[in-house]
Amino acid sequence: MYNETTTDIPPRPNRISFYVFNLQGGIGIGSYFQEAVQAGEWIHVTGIADGQKTAIYKNGVLKRTRAYSGSITPEHGVAPLRIGTRDLNSFFLGAIRGVRIWSRALEPSEVKMVAEDSIPQEGLAAEYRLDQHVALDSANFHHGRIFGGSWESSEP
Repeated sequence: MYNETTTDIPPRPNRISFYVFNLQGGIGIGSYFQEAVQAGEWIHVTGIADGQKTAIYKNGVLKRTRAYSGSITPEHGVAPLRIGTRDLNSFFLGAIRGVRIWSRALEPSEVKMVAEDSIPQEGLAAEYRLDQHVALDSANFHHGRIFGGSWESSEP
C-alpha cells in the first residue's frame, strides 16, 4: 500500500528536494527538507547551487545546505529540468504554480524577496508560470513540455 502523500517507493512523504547533476548525468548533489504540510496551504521553495554548495529555502527561510567539491558544475546541456519528479517514476502530488530560474545564485535577501513575490530581474533566465497547460517561458522563451499535469481554475 502506498502513502497518499507520495508515489516514491519507499515512501518519502512531504519531502521537498532540490538537486543538480553533472552534464553526463548520474552524479548529483542537493538539499531537501521533510516537514508536515497542510492541505490547501501554499509554500514557496527556492533551491540554489553556487558552485560550492546547494541550499534549499522554504518561504524565504534557509532549511538546509550541502557542500560539494566542484565536481558538479551546472551548465547548459541536454539534460532535462525536472519539476515534481525525481526519475519520471515518482511524482509530486500537489499543485505547482510557477518556476523561475536564474543564471546566478540569489543572495539570501533576494530569496526572501522572491518568497514575497518581488522578483529580481538580473540573471532571470527562465520563468514558467504553468497556468496555460504548457510550460511557456515568459523571460527568454525557453519553452518546455508538461507530462501528466492537470489544471484547476481556482487561484491560490
